[in-house]
Amino acid sequence: LEISGHVVALGPSVPLHRFALGDAVCALTNGGGYAGFCVVPEVQCLPIPAGLSATEAACVPETFFTCWHNLFQQVNIFGEKLLDRPYPSVLIHGGSSGIGTAAIQLCAAFGVDVLATVGSEKKCQVCRDI
Repeated sequence: LEISGHVVALGPSVPLHRFALGDAVCALTNGGGYAGFCVVPEVQCLPIPAGLSATEAACVPETFFTCWHNLFQQVNIFGEKLLDRPYPSVLIHGGSSGIGTAAIQLCAAFGVDVLATVGSEKKCQVCRDI
């Protein structure tokens, strides 16, 4: 479950430089996200990106962690990781969706060639503009 808010307490194992009380964060949590307060391992937290509201930022971890895991941590049917292939490429269905646009951004950042499916020329242009 995705959440966002401000740090109100730090556990003893949180590195001192990582977060401070009052920091605005977004996170992906295993549960408790509907409560007024939620305990989340610090490795699942990110600072809220500049220019995003808390509501917008709450979408970031779920979207990017999902894409990262599926694109770069999983293996294909041949047991290969994407970046271990000589000419990495990927087909993204629904390229103009939230997950699709995040996947395109991550692939572009790592030099992966992207092919995407979309339902209109306007959506094609969204993918090209990323």
